[in-house]
Amino acid sequence: MQRHSQKLKRQLCFSLLALGSTILALGFYSGLRITNYTFLSKNLPSAFHGFRIAFLTDLHCKRFGTHQKKLLNSIYSLNPDIIIFTGDMIDNQHPDLSPICELLSGLSEKYPIYAVHGNHEFDNEKLYQKLMSYYEQYNVHLLNDEQIFINPSGEAVSSFLEPCIGISGISYRNHPTRQEICPDRSKADFHLLLYHDALAFSWISELGYDLVLSGHVHAGAIRLPILGGVFSPEGTFFPTYDYGYFRENESTMFASSGLGDTVIPRFYNPPELVLITLSR
Repeated sequence: MQRHSQKLKRQLCFSLLALGSTILALGFYSGLRITNYTFLSKNLPSAFHGFRIAFLTDLHCKRFGTHQKKLLNSIYSLNPDIIIFTGDMIDNQHPDLSPICELLSGLSEKYPIYAVHGNHEFDNEKLYQKLMSYYEQYNVHLLNDEQIFINPSGEAVSSFLEPCIGISGISYRNHPTRQEICPDRSKADFHLLLYHDALAFSWISELGYDLVLSGHVHAGAIRLPILGGVFSPEGTFFPTYDYGYFRENESTMFASSGLGDTVIPRFYNPPELVLITLSR
């Protein structure tokens, strides 16, 4: 009886150890995931029904496969109309910007690209200038506290004879007045805002944008069931706007967990590529 009891204890210990190892292995899984959202809006022109946005943020110079092939092929498979970056493509810890160059070279001839800065773009002046040279080389439309309008092909327009939607970008370190960044409803009914920091949604939601795309929080780095993301980049616990879908003041935000790594290792929080399909 005693020998049988010891055998059961060993089996139980082994089972618990195997379970714990599996939980840890799954938690630290870092394979690229694709998240799909459909955003419905009565303000969307019918010509944009089915318009597809590939949304990337917080790359931090991370490479996915040789020459970014894994990330690029994932984007190609989504067949987007435009590409959106919401900042932190670089940081001071990664001086090699070849992952950025590889990504842009694989995207620029296929899709219009629109971007805003995050906080880490300004870590290092030399790296920042290099990034700006890449943006210029690959025709990235950088939006610094400005608003443009695009047609159903995703191209910026100056004439409003065809249906269009507005895209605005607010610089991360700039907090202009409401009047300076409110969407111009006289030119378009539907407006998209790019802003790096999802934690700012409480005041961003008051500006009147239909849809806001943000990152920065990395979904809290470590994610727990029910409780959600644990850490914000500012060091606070359990940030309100950590990840996913939020709606306030008739405005909706999609906050991505981003692609790159953080100081705190991701746990149950793999890198994310987002596809948003606009719908009437």
